[in-house]
Amino acid sequence: MDTVDKAIAWILLLFTTVSIVLLVIPLPTVHEITGDIFVILTHAMIIPVFILFCKDPWYRKNGQWYIAILSNSLAASVLYHVCKLADVLQRETTHWDISSQNLLLLATLLILVDEDNVPSPLGYISISMCAIFVASFGEATLFGLKIFEWVAGIIFIVLFGYVFKRSCSAVPGRNNSYLYVASCLVVAAGFTFVLSTSTIKGSLHEDVTKSLDDKYGLIHSMWHVYAYSMLYFTLKAIGVHPGRRARATI
Repeated sequence: MDTVDKAIAWILLLFTTVSIVLLVIPLPTVHEITGDIFVILTHAMIIPVFILFCKDPWYRKNGQWYIAILSNSLAASVLYHVCKLADVLQRETTHWDISSQNLLLLATLLILVDEDNVPSPLGYISISMCAIFVASFGEATLFGLKIFEWVAGIIFIVLFGYVFKRSCSAVPGRNNSYLYVASCLVVAAGFTFVLSTSTIKGSLHEDVTKSLDDKYGLIHSMWHVYAYSMLYFTLKAIGVHPGRRARATI
């Protein structure tokens, strides 16, 4: 583990401990204030991914497309949460946010499962079409869940399945230690995503729903920390290997 890995590990440990302590404290005002602060500050957990792309020569040369998606995701998330706190433009920023996050998850899955680590032109087109679909119909409901929740859920299941499979059966160019960590973080991120999902909360008892609403900021902050850390360890698990080559891009 290098310095960045150790820093993330300590942050995960400390932030999880602090968040759990705050969540069990029966003080809604504390939940709201700390949640509002954490939900913005935890976007900083995306910094290690940018560091990885700056340090790795292969990523610097062939990963510009992913950096663009990552930057778009960060901008959309920050703006959405700022607007949510200010109670302005929530509807307008929601569609950008949910489509951007789904696009980021798809891009991560794509770069991970592709043996050459650079998507084919068809891959670029597919994830772009999915993002447009989610932006257009993400708020629609299907079998009790919103479309964007279905899409994100399916991506999480596939991502966990692939990461877990690769962590059990190593292949050249994949670091199993990082995959083990990534698979645990996928589960943690998925759990916090479900708890902060409005549809899921709406199906629970009224008192439980009210409690989760009060704790939304804290729970969603945990999602930020786990999801961004998962991205980092997933991408780092790929590693640099001789077989890596860039395909023709569009």
